[in-house]
Amino acid sequence: MECKKIYISILFLLFVGTIQAQKIKIMVIPADTWMKHNDFWESTSDDIGGSGFPNYQKAFEDNTDLANVLELIASEFADEDYELEDLQSKLKSNDAGGADDLIGDVLGEDEKTEDSNSYDYYITMDWNVKDKGMGMRQIDFKLTAKDRIAGTVIVSSQGTTEESYETNTTLLLRESVKNTITKLKSGIKRKFNRVRNEGNKMTLAVASKLGKMRELHNGQTLEDIVLEWMKNNSQGGKFVKAKATKKVLKLKPVYVSMQYLDASEFMKVLQKYLRSLNIETELRQSERSPNEAVLILK
Repeated sequence: MECKKIYISILFLLFVGTIQAQKIKIMVIPADTWMKHNDFWESTSDDIGGSGFPNYQKAFEDNTDLANVLELIASEFADEDYELEDLQSKLKSNDAGGADDLIGDVLGEDEKTEDSNSYDYYITMDWNVKDKGMGMRQIDFKLTAKDRIAGTVIVSSQGTTEESYETNTTLLLRESVKNTITKLKSGIKRKFNRVRNEGNKMTLAVASKLGKMRELHNGQTLEDIVLEWMKNNSQGGKFVKAKATKKVLKLKPVYVSMQYLDASEFMKVLQKYLRSLNIETELRQSERSPNEAVLILK
């Protein structure tokens, strides 16, 4: 019995132009694992575990199933709550074929643009196409939605198609995927609504190597200035003062509006405010999590 495994990842970029609009903008893309398995990965290192980037253009040109499978998933989100963005159209707008530029554009690895009020999820789809004998095929699959910022699983769902003589992968997947996506969409919307109402949980800090957190600036300590700003700018004024010394003020969690992609986006606003008070700082984004950032007093 022959078994062929294919790994597809779907990235849902959910942009909120305004809170009132509540439109969720999505894009579906193939996973890195699928790209590597099918030799659509451009290596930048001779090492096996070296870095590289996906060649989406080549994948669309050489694999006839890819566009149809991505379209199948995207079509399940074609209702009034979602706005679709097409990966192939995005590729055509990039002069270099889309590889390097698109990674940053889609996955948020480069500097954020001014239009950064977005929220996104990843949904991975693993399928296993099985030969059941006598020309019949069956597909096992699992979809898992993940929060891009926190990296946590929001919801997962799995299913198995009926055994069939159908040779078209997309047609074989259609009904089973449709039934499974209902659970996925419900989970995404619950998460979206929770974040919209409560904010994202972040860990933030302001630090002074010389222990100047309690020095006065126009009659207020830096610690008090930051606490007052957080009260006015965190979602619902909700945050917890986890640590306060002469050298550091640590806040965990801070509930931050979903208009900010990550902790650094939010802390840039605080940095700008402190600069208006002639307090210069350096922003450090945590390598461990995009939900963590520190401002260091210069």
